[in-house]
Amino acid sequence: MSPNPDILLVSKPIVPPWNDSGKNLVRDLAAHAGHYQYRVLATPGTTPPGPNAIAEPLYSNAGRFAPAVANQLAVVRRLLMGKRAPLTHFFFAPNPLTSTVMRLLKPALMGSATVHTVTSRPKSYDGVKWLLFADKVVVLSKHTASMFRNAGVEDIIVIPPSVPITPRIEPERKSAILSTLNLPEDKPLVLFAGDYSFGTAHHRMLQALPRILADTDCHMVFAVRTKTEESRGQEESIKQTVSAAGWDNRVSFHNEIDDMEALAAAVTLNVLPADTLYAKMDFPLVLLESMREEVPVVVSDHGPLPELVEGGGGMVAPLETSGALEERVCELLQSPDKRLEMGKLARQTVLQRFHPKVMAMAYELLYDELLGAGDKR
Repeated sequence: MSPNPDILLVSKPIVPPWNDSGKNLVRDLAAHAGHYQYRVLATPGTTPPGPNAIAEPLYSNAGRFAPAVANQLAVVRRLLMGKRAPLTHFFFAPNPLTSTVMRLLKPALMGSATVHTVTSRPKSYDGVKWLLFADKVVVLSKHTASMFRNAGVEDIIVIPPSVPITPRIEPERKSAILSTLNLPEDKPLVLFAGDYSFGTAHHRMLQALPRILADTDCHMVFAVRTKTEESRGQEESIKQTVSAAGWDNRVSFHNEIDDMEALAAAVTLNVLPADTLYAKMDFPLVLLESMREEVPVVVSDHGPLPELVEGGGGMVAPLETSGALEERVCELLQSPDKRLEMGKLARQTVLQRFHPKVMAMAYELLYDELLGAGDKR
């Protein structure tokens, strides 16, 4: 039976590079279609992400992390003048401008059910109720759902994101990325792939370094995209501190990495002591990629992060507990058996909760409800 009806997925361009968790979510949903056909917004010549997907060449280029004005206008034209789908599904963080535009366009979508997946938390939850316009609103974590409910939004659905489930990354590929980045293969590697622009996670990592480097023989890897002048300045400040302490041969810095997935698999631990997830997905992609490859994670107790390790695939280092971060990291680096056990639980968590088929099935059940198709399936 051919998939029916169409679902229009409105998002950033669904094209490589796959370094944006928001568009990866859309790609994985369309790639694991069950009984619907998906229309994704892409660039000319794009290969659809799955056999039951159609790539509409709406955008002129892949763009950067923030959508360009021309791309936003292209979306508006598509919604006003393009083929109408029985259901339109939006993927973006609530913000006044975009939400206002969507409210104004809502009459043009009459006859089309709407879903809005909140791909990252809003800047503030104050007044967030008025930024929501869709028939159904989906968030990615229990924590974000509770924040929305506290802000007066009752009808919230939780559908966790996914990470592609592929064969385990082969040792040759892991060795290749370590060689490319000039990282040691004979030392434990601790990865920090947070953010320099928002929050203080990078400072917390730096403060924990003296004990971690003194008590273990690990090598620390800062792999952070420097998107702004401010973030480049933060990185330079950390580099200077590291150099002054004589740690140059035990701490490495990298920005854009061609095969981040392989690095996330090659490290010993993946650490994110975040105090904000603004502009990030509730469950950062790099953490899910490590967990899928049986790499334990150490996260803070901020927001939804503890939900990642509810199945035992890592540890929580409370932000307000002095020394907690370095204690957790050192404990795992010094306990190979514990790391091995946690790694297996980490992969099990991903397979059970963050599998693309699990996510796609949850969305299609929601579509069935909105389109009154549940009794026909």
